[in-house]
Amino acid sequence: MKLKIFEAFQQETGTNNEKKHGISLWQAAIFIAAQIAGSGVLALPKAASDAGGWLGLGIMLVLCVNATFSGAHLGLCWAIAEKHYPDLKAHVRNPYSTLGEKAYGKWLSVLISIAMQIELIGTGTVFLLLSAQIIETLLLPYNLSVNACIWLLVLAALLCPAMWLGSPKDFWQFGVGALLTTLTTCIIATVESINDASSGLLPPPDTSVTLTPKSFFLGFGVIIFSFGGASTFPTIQNDMREREKFPLSVVIAFMAIIAMYLPVTAAGFAVYGHSVQSSILNSISSGPAVTAAQILIALHLLTAFVILTNPATQNIEYLLNIPHKFGWKRCLVRTCVLLLMVFIGESVRDFGKVLALVGGSCTTMLNMVFPPIIFLKFKATLESESPVPLWRKIYLIAIISIGVVGGIAATYSAILDIVGPGSFRRPCYLP
Repeated sequence: MKLKIFEAFQQETGTNNEKKHGISLWQAAIFIAAQIAGSGVLALPKAASDAGGWLGLGIMLVLCVNATFSGAHLGLCWAIAEKHYPDLKAHVRNPYSTLGEKAYGKWLSVLISIAMQIELIGTGTVFLLLSAQIIETLLLPYNLSVNACIWLLVLAALLCPAMWLGSPKDFWQFGVGALLTTLTTCIIATVESINDASSGLLPPPDTSVTLTPKSFFLGFGVIIFSFGGASTFPTIQNDMREREKFPLSVVIAFMAIIAMYLPVTAAGFAVYGHSVQSSILNSISSGPAVTAAQILIALHLLTAFVILTNPATQNIEYLLNIPHKFGWKRCLVRTCVLLLMVFIGESVRDFGKVLALVGGSCTTMLNMVFPPIIFLKFKATLESESPVPLWRKIYLIAIISIGVVGGIAATYSAILDIVGPGSFRRPCYLP
């Protein structure tokens, strides 16, 4: 039986744009799940704690449903645009900002482009930082005097050639590797948390509903970040053989994501309570399984990094009028983007602060605000003969409202956390 959202997609667009070469529905779902489920999963137990404990778990479920609904409607937007603007059926290098321009004009296109660059560069920085810190932690027992600042440079050098690849269809294997590593890490984290609880060595956890406005919105920002990735959706959809099936790929991906997120978050908070650390792996008793999980999540971050940063670099190349083919100009631009991420990472050094700020600001806008407003605009102007049902319109407006209010509050809380007393860390490049 087809999912209702998929049926709605076919009815509203009437498209069946098959490309002879491109990724399949399942490959698209793997890409979506792989680039979303990563660093965020490690921080979810702490985010749930900040957002009120078990209340935070409920918020996570609500935001997952909202992200799925909104992401599927972003796919609807692209098919509607293709239907009314046939020139978009060819490969488009900046599909998300193109949707903004078709809906509201150049100003929204520019705003989306800026938000995408900030989000993807910020998220790429988080991936590099966390990978470098994991490697440093893994090598501490061996007295290897190489800190995360150096590992950040090493990882950037290793990833640079992979960034030169064209678009998602050129590196779908990275998506498979990223998803498998995250799935295995989630299983290990859940099982080891339960083992810690059954050992009888831990004090009873404090799982009371405890929150402040600042902690709540910090948790909100991290949870939103953990479902972030809509900025890559149009790029992935643009590489599909059957683009009209993209909403189904979104639904499949988010079902897989929540199936991984729920056990880790619930077990982590139930076992460690409000004492859970920013990364669940730092709360679990050390051992071979935790070491394996750290290695796997580092591998995930490095493989997902290539997928995640691709739309940002493609958009920059479009703005600079660089041909969509391999060449020295592409290599130069993408290397410069990588160097910018390295500079930010060497300056900030705390992946959690970057994560909360990016999640509360750009990710919220790209995931929860822009897709519904573009869809409602398209339906009002391009397809006014088939109005949006009232229940659907109310739900989309509710998603927009949650995104705007929650995003502003989460961004404000993240900025306070960054500039707060004792939060400054000396950049790597200063003596």
